[in-house]
This record gives sequence, C-alpha cells and structure tokens, in this order.
Amino acid sequence: MNGYVTSENGERVEFAIVKIMSSDSSYIAHAMTDSIGFYDISEFNINDGILQISAFGYIPQTIPFHILTNPTIKNFFLQPQSNQLKEVTITGNNIIRSKDGHLIALPTKSEKRHSFGGIDLLANIMIPGITVDRISGAVSAVFGEAALYINGIKATIPEVKALRVADIVKIEYYDTPTNQYVGENAVINYVVKQYNSGGFGNINAQQNIGFLGGNYGFSGKIAHNNTTIQAFGDYNINQMESDRKDGYINYNFKEGHYKEQIVGIDGKSRTNNGSIHIDVTNTTKARTLQGGIYLSNSDASSNTVEKQPDNSYQNKNSSDRINYIATKLYTRFILVKKQTLDINLNGSYAYNKYSYEFDNFSSNYQTRTSNDLWNLDLTTTYTIKFNSNNSLAAKFINLYKNNKAQYSGSNIPSSELWSNEEIFFVQYSHKVSDKVRISFQPGISALQYQQKLGDKISTFSPRLDTRLTVNLPQGQYIVTSCNIGNSFPNIASLTTAEQPVNNLHVIRGNPYIDNTKLYKLMTIYGKNTNKFGLQAIAQYQYNHHIPISSYVQEDNVIIESWSTDEDAHYFNSFVSFSYRPIKTVILQLSGGYNLYNYTGVQSAKTHGLDCKLDFIYYYHNVALNAFINTPQKVMGMDLARVETPWKYGARINYNIGQWLIEIGINNPFLKGNKYGFKSYNQIYNYNYKLTSRSAGCSGFIKLAFNFEFGKHIKRSEIEKQKIEIENTILKVH
Repeated sequence: MNGYVTSENGERVEFAIVKIMSSDSSYIAHAMTDSIGFYDISEFNINDGILQISAFGYIPQTIPFHILTNPTIKNFFLQPQSNQLKEVTITGNNIIRSKDGHLIALPTKSEKRHSFGGIDLLANIMIPGITVDRISGAVSAVFGEAALYINGIKATIPEVKALRVADIVKIEYYDTPTNQYVGENAVINYVVKQYNSGGFGNINAQQNIGFLGGNYGFSGKIAHNNTTIQAFGDYNINQMESDRKDGYINYNFKEGHYKEQIVGIDGKSRTNNGSIHIDVTNTTKARTLQGGIYLSNSDASSNTVEKQPDNSYQNKNSSDRINYIATKLYTRFILVKKQTLDINLNGSYAYNKYSYEFDNFSSNYQTRTSNDLWNLDLTTTYTIKFNSNNSLAAKFINLYKNNKAQYSGSNIPSSELWSNEEIFFVQYSHKVSDKVRISFQPGISALQYQQKLGDKISTFSPRLDTRLTVNLPQGQYIVTSCNIGNSFPNIASLTTAEQPVNNLHVIRGNPYIDNTKLYKLMTIYGKNTNKFGLQAIAQYQYNHHIPISSYVQEDNVIIESWSTDEDAHYFNSFVSFSYRPIKTVILQLSGGYNLYNYTGVQSAKTHGLDCKLDFIYYYHNVALNAFINTPQKVMGMDLARVETPWKYGARINYNIGQWLIEIGINNPFLKGNKYGFKSYNQIYNYNYKLTSRSAGCSGFIKLAFNFEFGKHIKRSEIEKQKIEIENTILKVH
C-alpha cells in the first residue's frame, strides 16, 4: 500500500504516520511520509483491517479498509486542528530521533518567543553536537560545517536569520544526509509553514557599548496564492582601536639574526557593509521555482603604528573594498514514482579594490590591487525511493571561476586564472533492519585550472563517504563513518604575484600547489531521553600534501609562500550534554580534547582541552542566558599555535507584544582579552600577545519590532550579516 498524505489545502504532509491494524486493533505495520508526503508500506498479510493516519498539528483519522488490488494506492486528506496556528507547549523532551535516524527538534513557546530569527532559535534549542555562533550565524556539527536548508531548499545564513520564528514548525538535524541532501557533511533543515496570503515586516537594530558598532536591518514577506516575495537587508558598522600587539618577530637570515621587538600598537580599524536580498518563490504540487538577487558593498580600512623599543615605528595602512552582485535560480520537480529532480544555478560577480602601505624609518612600500571575480555554479540532484528501505541519489556539481587581478607595486603586474571543478557522486542508502541503516557514497572530483600564459593543470581524485547507523534501545544510537576526499587550492594562493609586508618580509603565491588528500574515521554515540540528550564523538583525520606556510630567504628578504611537502594528523574527541530538568530551564555542557600534529619538511604539534557551559532560564516574558568558554589551543596551516582567552557573558531578553528587547554583556571586568600567537619555523617565527578591544568588556542593546498584515501571518525577527565572499587577492595578513 502506498500513496500521499496531504492537507485540505493541497500541501503535502511530511512525517505523517500511516498505521495498519487488524480488525481487533492489533498492530500490523506502519510507515512515515517523506518530504513530499509519500508513504509506502511494502509488506503485510491482511486484506481487511483498520487504517490510522496521524500527523503533528492535524486531526487523526481512523478508517476501515479492504484491499482489492495489489499494490493498493490510498491517498489521505487531513484537516488541521483548530489550534494548529497557535504555539505548542512541549511538556517532555522536545528533541526526538525519528525512525530513519535524524533528529527532530520541536521548538517550545518560550524558545520561539525569545529568538531573533532562525539562527537564534537553533542556539536556544541547544541540540547536542551542534555549535551555533549567534553573531556570525555559522553552524557546525560533528562532521563539519552544517549546510542550512529551508523546507528542503538550500539556504544562506542571511535567509535563515530572516525566518519568522512563529512559522518554524520544527528543525531537523541530519548527521547522515540522504536523498536531496546527499553530499553534505550534515544538514539543518527548517520546516516552515507556508501561506497563500498575507505578509509581515520586521525592523531591528543592535547597538554595541564599549566601541562604536551596530547592525541595523529590515525584512518583509508577502504571499499571494502560490507566490511569495521576500526582501531583507542590513547595514553594519564597526570602528574601534586597533588590537594591541606585544612580543617579537625573528628573522633568521644566513648572514645573521634580526629580532623585531614590538611593544605596542596605536591606530584604528573601521568596517562597514550593507546588503539587500530579494527572493521570489512559486510553488505548485509538481514543482517549486525560486529566483533571487543579492547586492552588497563592504569597505574595511585600518591604520596601525607598531612601536619599537628604540622609539622607532612601523606604520601600516590598508583598505579593502568589495562590490558584489549574485543571482540564483532554483527549481525542484516532483517526478512520478517517488522521484525528484533539483537544479540549482548560481552566478556572481565581485569587484575588489585592495591597497596596502608600509612605512618605517628606512623604507616605504605601496601596493594597489584591483580584482574581478566571476563565479558560475551548477548543482543537479536526482533522487528515487524504491521503497521505505532503499533509496538512491546522484549529484553533479560544476564550479567555474574566472579571476583577473591587476597588481601595482608587485613584480607581476597582472594575474589571470580560470578554474573549473567538477564533482560527481552516487549515494545508495539501505535500511537493513529497523535498527540498522547503511549509506554508501562513492564519487570522483576533477579540477582544471590555468594561469595566464601558463600550462593547463588537471587533477582527479576519488571520493568516498560510508556511514553505518545502529539504533539501540532506550533512545541510544551509534554512527560510524569512513571518508575519503580531497581539497583543492584556494585561488589567492595560486597566483604568481607578490605582496610586500615590510622591508624584510614578502608574500608570494605558488601556482604548483598539490591537491590535498583527506582520510577520516569517526564514531558517534548518542542518547536522548525525556530530560537530557548526549552526543560523544571520536574522530581521526589524516591530510596528505596539506598546504603549509613555508619560508625561504631570497637576497635580503624572507619569502613566505605555500608548500605541500607536509602531512597533518588531527584527533578530536568531543562530548555534548544537554539537560532540561524542567521545561523552563536548559543547561548544556560541552567539551573536548584536540590534537594537531604536522609532519614533513616542517613539523609542529600542539594539543589542548576546552569546555563550554551554556544556561537559559525562561520566566514568562523574560529569558536569561549565561555562558562561559574556557581557553582553547588550536593550530592552523601556518603552523602557529593560537591560544584563545576566557570568554563569558550574559544576556537578558524581554518580549512584549510586537517588541523583542535584549541587553547583553561580554567579558565583564576585563579591559582586554589576550590571544597568544607562537610559530616555530626556523627561518621566520614570532611570539606575541594580542589584546583585542572587541574581545574585552563590551555590551549591546538589541531591539526588534514586528508587524503583520493580511491573514495567517504573525511575526518575524531578523539579524543580518553579509554573505561571505571568496578572497581571491593575495593580501597581507
């Protein structure tokens, strides 16, 4: 027996339960509808019985049935409950694990009431194993960065932040993505109500205290029949004193040693950017069509004066301006026999103008760079569900980039590079039993790129992602994975141009960087009960031919570039524990151990522990949140050990009618938090402390006003930030 479950207005109902029982109400079999409302019960041995259909927010149905044909097609129509559009109070655990293995988070009334959009709501729910940065909007999971989706359509951070919280029905977390999510490390999908009429608007502002900074935004959405139009935008500004640096830099020349002592920094930095985003979506039973345009402008500048012990100085000025335009076209076709086809086409153009000036008592350097970058990305995904136990998905990705840069003050006056990356893979997902599911995903990736007047370079690499999920009694589960992948070089590192840092230090690209091979093993253990959730992870990753910062002496300067003569070994263990003793209190404790080990021509190693405690208490219209993060040690591909400082803070949130007000403080009683930086290269190394004004004691006030018009519309909140634009210019860091 198979068919579709839809609502009375024709919308497909996802996660509805279709249950077959005998005439005496004994359980026989059941199935859950997928993202397009389709269910399939493949095996049962009765011709007469009772069907029970139920779904969250709908009135259950119980009807008798009699089978005359095999297979039998039965479609069902559910009516929404009278309180469907009202908030739902969750009395037990609001995070459950579905039959197919993904987590479903049902936001409580309090969590929705005190959230400034989709990202803020995800942070308030505190799903074990999910890390959310409320400021940047970045979401990471145990398998890496989590891709964001809205109703199964891939979305950006600004789009998720613009979601109207009242419309979010649930949030799904896929640690083993299948079907339309194939190829992602992990997926966060927001299931959002859709309407045929009405609209909403939102105006919001955040003002920082302690340094000049703020974020001011708006959003709006209007629906008519099958079409919705959404627009949102923002303006950000930050201005503060430059970070203070105290320490030294060693230049070990063949002719002798030079030590540059730094005893402080004066100066200021300023950034401001604005953006606007417009989307149009049209949805029918057979397909979804979405188009959009995104415009942004950003401007960053800094002026720093590094003081020396002998009262000399080094003056550094930089300016970075970017104009950006992007368009997107997405369509999904719901084909026959449980098949879907997704096509996503994105194009963008960015103009980047960068300048850098260095001046001290003996020399002066100036560079000016203008850059044009075109991107064209095509992603096609085909999925088919053979039955409730087996599915197949295929994805093809084509990423084309064309980068033209004009350098002045460099030995290379211009640089032009095009690249085309193609990725193809197939995923087969098989449910071995009610407790065991396996996913097998082989693939291949290819990269071709060419510098102006240079040779065309082509590389090919195999890919593999295999995951085994075992569901255990009492809400427990284990996921094991094996991954083989690759990483291609960044465009900026492939240039043959140079950028001087000072009279002793020059950065140069390397067009012959090797392709990096990635190998990873991971095991996850999880458990969910009515009051707590737990996730524990152990991971080992080996990177072969990883691009590492390298240093050589040429004449009287140190040349910094990249080499791939090194390998990297990473080991991470992580535990995340969420506890909800009562429905108004959430406590999350997470921490782990990290080991970084680089071997080869250069070698470096560091390790450390880190821990985070997050607490939220809801009382009527008020929410109180406090957090504390311990220091952490990390090491990147520049082989520099970075020690982050303590971070702690609190915020209080008050909801009244259409207003949402929040006041927060970060790192009280600290004038400045110090970051530690230490590198170990024999030719060029440094050791200094960086005191960051933005990471010291500061506060903020945040306001949001929501309004609505038409019917079926309530409220929304938004806190925006610009879409990240790829850096393709060789810049001084």
